[in-house]
Amino acid sequence: MKKLLLVLLAFCVIGAGYFALSRNAADTGPEELTVLSWDDYIGLSTISDFEKETGATVTYEVIKSNEEALARVKSNPGVYDVIVVSDYMVDIIKAEDGAMMIDKKGMENLENIGDAFRGTYFDKNMEYSVPYAFGTTGFAVNTQYIKDTPISWKELSKPEYKGKIAMIDDMRYVLGSVLMELGFDPNSTDAQEIAAAVNLLKSVMPNVAKITESSPIDLMVNENVWVSYAWSGDILQMHTQNADIEYKIPDYGSLTFLDNMLIPADAPHRELARRYIDFILRPDVSAAITDEIQYGNPNTAAWPMISEEIRESPMVFPAAETIAKLQYIKDIGDDIALYEEAWESIKQ
Repeated sequence: MKKLLLVLLAFCVIGAGYFALSRNAADTGPEELTVLSWDDYIGLSTISDFEKETGATVTYEVIKSNEEALARVKSNPGVYDVIVVSDYMVDIIKAEDGAMMIDKKGMENLENIGDAFRGTYFDKNMEYSVPYAFGTTGFAVNTQYIKDTPISWKELSKPEYKGKIAMIDDMRYVLGSVLMELGFDPNSTDAQEIAAAVNLLKSVMPNVAKITESSPIDLMVNENVWVSYAWSGDILQMHTQNADIEYKIPDYGSLTFLDNMLIPADAPHRELARRYIDFILRPDVSAAITDEIQYGNPNTAAWPMISEEIRESPMVFPAAETIAKLQYIKDIGDDIALYEEAWESIKQ
């Protein structure tokens, strides 16, 4: 009996040692963080700096639309730790219980978010999302080829623009802009109004060289196309590389967006995700991101560190009269099917 007890005790000691070693190995091993965001939407050293500070390994995956982000998160449960999506998509993900409430304890940099970016329609108390960057959509125009011509979708249907137009592959923002030109709500769910927008856009399509999955920057800078419907930050990057390119917002107005960081409800590394968000909100880190991506920054503490050229650019921080003409894209529920069908018919 004594021999049996000694054998059992030995097994227990060995087993305890094994589990202790296994647990310690797991605790001390490198952490991993998977971020889902937009192309060219991070500072040059943001990821590497975070990795050096935390010892974590970051995987940065790229999306081309908010709808793709939603699909990726749904089809890959338990994969993504932080996602960056626009205002209306926050509303959708939150409504589907797809985002966790963010534990703000210890996230000292949250206070850097300016008052103008709090109390949003999609997350009134900033419980689920943290503002990352903002911007508008409009037309990049090469003034070497297009001089003193008011740009609109109707103008772009003229034959002289054949093969000289590009646009982003985003059904809500493109169709929303066309709806605005026709005098309709950019979030219209009226089938006849959407059909009118489709008809106008189809008259432009013979002139479209490419619908870009990421950004038409190279097409514009290399003067393969003369005009592009694009994001404001991308257009500023075009202007930086080619001074003939200017940003034009039509007289009828345009669309604006506020991109936000969320932690999915099934995120596998929640604490590291919180650390990443708080890291992004540091004034120096945030300012470096703005200088690189050239989109508006909701981080007021970062303002003095942003380059003067960007701070003074109306493409990044629009004038009051421009802001008055801007509208948000909003969640339209099941009526999104109207836009999906319309967009597919346009791209055929």
